[in-house]
Amino acid sequence: MKHILVARLILVILLLPLSHAALAQKLEENTDRHGGDYRDFDLPSPDPMLCHKACVDDHQCMAFTYLKPDTGPGSPQVAHCWLKDGVPDAKKDPKFVSGVVRTKPYVPPEKPRPPGTPGEWKLVETASGGLAGRHSTLTITSDGHFTSNKWGKHEDGTVPAATLAKLNQAILGAKPAAWKEDYSPSERCCDLVFESLHLEVCGADGKWRTYGTAWVFYQNMPADLEAIVRAIPS
Repeated sequence: MKHILVARLILVILLLPLSHAALAQKLEENTDRHGGDYRDFDLPSPDPMLCHKACVDDHQCMAFTYLKPDTGPGSPQVAHCWLKDGVPDAKKDPKFVSGVVRTKPYVPPEKPRPPGTPGEWKLVETASGGLAGRHSTLTITSDGHFTSNKWGKHEDGTVPAATLAKLNQAILGAKPAAWKEDYSPSERCCDLVFESLHLEVCGADGKWRTYGTAWVFYQNMPADLEAIVRAIPS
């Protein structure tokens, strides 16, 4: 048993320099990747692997560049590290060492949405464009609360009971899974106002389902969608 433990310890010791060498192979010697910096800092010792590790440990970091110390007049006395949220082009420069850690931006996993009450919904209508190039957003929830940001004017309030009842009936009676993504005309003009609808509905199983569509004019859209659009308070 003792011999086995000793053998395993020797193996680990032998593999340590190999793992460091494998990481070192990912370093781009005499290479600068300029741009895309979101954080930079001095390093406690002149070791590009410290910069590499800082990038690996930061999900936002995709690439890094390490500046060697004392590389000429005006150069810093200590090594410096830049972390980058993209992968800038590589350029040869003997003062730097760079590396690419990730080729795709990190996307954090979405937290599962807690189950809702069947029949709950949230509607977001947006409008933009026109000659003035204005933008407005209206959010309404099934409890009647609304938030409006129209042409830069913010407002919070409660939808009138009769209006909410009509909108609730239209939403719960709709079949949004059959909607097209866009009901806008193929030929568009810059003076038109484009509108879109984002709808979240909680089904009988308590799970939320999301739907979306867009339009310019009411024509050619299905009757259930038009009923919702016309029930939205202006």
